[in-house]
Amino acid sequence: MGRYSEFYPHDGEAPIILPIGATDEFGTLQVASINGANDVQEILHSIDPSLTDEDYIAALVNLQQIADPADLAQSMLIDTCKKRGVHLVYPHKKSGKPESPVRHSLDIYCRDWIGVIDDIAIFTKLENDRNDLRSDYRAIFERLPGNKRYEIDDVLPWGNVLLHQDAVLIGTFDIGKQMYTQQQVALFTHGFFSEVDSMIRAKQQLQRILHETKSTRKLIEIEMTKYSHLDLAITPLPKKSPGAKSVVLASPLVSPKGLSTLRTIYDEVIECRESIAQSAYNVLWLDPETPVVNAQSQHVQHILRMARFNVLPLSLASIIASLGNDPIAVAGGWRCMVGPLQRANDYIA
Repeated sequence: MGRYSEFYPHDGEAPIILPIGATDEFGTLQVASINGANDVQEILHSIDPSLTDEDYIAALVNLQQIADPADLAQSMLIDTCKKRGVHLVYPHKKSGKPESPVRHSLDIYCRDWIGVIDDIAIFTKLENDRNDLRSDYRAIFERLPGNKRYEIDDVLPWGNVLLHQDAVLIGTFDIGKQMYTQQQVALFTHGFFSEVDSMIRAKQQLQRILHETKSTRKLIEIEMTKYSHLDLAITPLPKKSPGAKSVVLASPLVSPKGLSTLRTIYDEVIECRESIAQSAYNVLWLDPETPVVNAQSQHVQHILRMARFNVLPLSLASIIASLGNDPIAVAGGWRCMVGPLQRANDYIA
């Protein structure tokens, strides 16, 4: 693969084509997009990278009181990925060396823009208030192999999509069945309902792309009880050998119909009532043995440790606290903050 900096050309050189490929959620992460951070990065670089994971995390915790929440979360994740050898690509115009990224937007959720399914990459639109970064992510998309690029012209956040063996799972919801408070309904505008229609069209476009590329994957809908990304509601686990195919889910977010669908896909469905406000279910897999989880999500952590995974807890407390009392805001977790472009094919289901 070469050194991290090889993804950035010298002045006057053509952009370097980025590798893509992902057959599951668990293969060793090799190349990913991640929004940059600024002030905290220099401090993090002073932490000895040879420390054990436990000591390293303890050092990170000491930064909680001095950093902007978004900067801190991104910086911790950037450093954790680099420590594991992940090659990072930043979705914005950089100044200086690539090792010194500069973030210019508060939208830290890179997952949603570009989805990789097997050997194809699909670029999408997001909700209206997030599209200020579209040109930055398009710049990454245009560095992917030209004959493997597809676009969806409607709203499809890739946090609402997960890969599972021979399937693509996508979260859906029936707006007529939604459980919203009066305060939440008052915040919705006509734009929200237009975006719901757009998501329906996007799902149809995704199905068409799978058909055109002769993918053998089935598109399976998981019905939710309200609008949310699927990766905020379920945490699939890599299958141990021997072992069952398991998924942890946030019971309040998955409808009875969605639960029934999950039971046809997984051998074991572990229902959990840990608060979704903790982004407990939004887990990033660095490799088949190493999940990055919110340090505050005690129940999900316990489930993963009991299943003998090497849990890497990083705190999202500062980001969650920064949301205040927003009645419809839920912070994305560590999975939301990374857009995988290439994973090793080293997970054996």
